[in-house]
Amino acid sequence: MRTLALFLLLAGTASADHEEISSRRWIQAPASLLLYAHDGSLVSEIGLGEWKEEVGPGLIRERIMLGGVSKSGQFAWHWQRTVTIRRGRDDEVLSSTRTFVYFGTEGQVLWKGDIVDAPDGLPPIRISDDGETMVVLERGFDGWSAAAYTFTGNRILATPEMERVERFELTRNGRYVMVLGSGIDKPLVYTFFDLRAKSKKVLQAADAPLGDATLTNDGRVLFGKDAVFRFK
Repeated sequence: MRTLALFLLLAGTASADHEEISSRRWIQAPASLLLYAHDGSLVSEIGLGEWKEEVGPGLIRERIMLGGVSKSGQFAWHWQRTVTIRRGRDDEVLSSTRTFVYFGTEGQVLWKGDIVDAPDGLPPIRISDDGETMVVLERGFDGWSAAAYTFTGNRILATPEMERVERFELTRNGRYVMVLGSGIDKPLVYTFFDLRAKSKKVLQAADAPLGDATLTNDGRVLFGKDAVFRFK
């Protein structure tokens, strides 16, 4: 009987330890990303926000730091852009740098890049609920592209470079992607991807039915309530 009681006590302790370890997670606060250890102690804090500071006569440095956390709490991302400007009749950009970092549960850097960027009005990244798949916007010499990656930084696929990107989405399960963009002097085009099958479907925006485009977890493309097609 005493042996059974001891076994139950040890099993309960092991279960509690497992719950503590599994509760280790990232949390997004209004002005920072917070990483908590299994005992509830704060392990790391990374700032978010926008700042401007004078760094010399007529010189202004602007810094934007964005970030987010996967719904699972296992991963976090942080993006920073720093621009130095000389004030005058026409402001002159002297330098501009970007840094994107993807973090794991222990706070370790899983991958980073310096071409991930954010157009006005759009975030630099869309992330799956489990955090294991993402789509980022990358800025190259000839324009923008949307690229899908695994959480370790392995590229799955990417769109050709476009003059502008108006919208991009990733389904919550991390399988399907939608990108709306256009090239120079070219019409808007929807591009849909199945990342698992590495297949795609292209649709001219002018030919699309009325209504907002929606991409579902089971691979259906809807405009309003009308289904246009479904990935197999």
